[in-house]
Amino acid sequence: MAYRTILITMLPLALLIGCGDDDGNKLDGRIMYPDWGGAKYDTGTALCGPNNCYGCCQGNTCIAQTTDTACGFGGGKCLPCTSKQTCKGGQCVETTCDSSNCTGCCDSAKTCQNGTADTACGKGGAACSSCTSTQACLNQKCQIKSTGQYKVILVSVTPVSSYTCDTWSKCDLYVELFVGGTKATSKVKEGTDQPVWNETLLIATQSQITSKFEAKIWDDDWPFDQSLGSCKPKITSTELAAGKITTDCGQYSSMGFLKTSVAKFEFKPN
Repeated sequence: MAYRTILITMLPLALLIGCGDDDGNKLDGRIMYPDWGGAKYDTGTALCGPNNCYGCCQGNTCIAQTTDTACGFGGGKCLPCTSKQTCKGGQCVETTCDSSNCTGCCDSAKTCQNGTADTACGKGGAACSSCTSTQACLNQKCQIKSTGQYKVILVSVTPVSSYTCDTWSKCDLYVELFVGGTKATSKVKEGTDQPVWNETLLIATQSQITSKFEAKIWDDDWPFDQSLGSCKPKITSTELAAGKITTDCGQYSSMGFLKTSVAKFEFKPN
């Protein structure tokens, strides 16, 4: 009877002493809450931290594969990298691309490319170039495609010094052009010693233009046409890419007159 009375008397006191607050406490990465009597119990919910996350923690979520927008390691807080940084090894590092770390070319994002693509061509850590429709990236350099077609345009023929084709009239000039195995003849420009055509004579590939290019300048006359010179310039891929050439078509003596002319041609992608 006495024991029962003691238990009944002590029970409210024990309940009063055992009451704890509702604030959780972290222990070994888990959320712990106080139990009656001062003991703590484990809810089973693990917090993101060094004990369970090799990447970084975004709230209570572990980001194992870190990115530029969520970078970190060892269970630390995920942080965003700036526009000039990238996440490497869980750390935001400055993005660099130059000759010291890139044998190809550096794109607009400062990322090293191999430099062999038509849209990202270059070498030595220089800025990547985008090749044109008539070019291809060869040996990490934009070069004209051998199959690319070009319009060959006769611009003008200009005498080095003033001369007269005939004793009775000015020149009536025309040009014969031989490119590869193709021949083309310009229109006759009558009554002028400085004719301007801007005429497309033919369309040819890069390999045809660089293999053979010959121009012959004639004065349309009676009873036969007079030669005013010829030229065989060796067209290079650089000149073709530049889109124009000016060439001396030599000297030719006819009927006591010394003829010396310069011919101008242009090349435009077809």
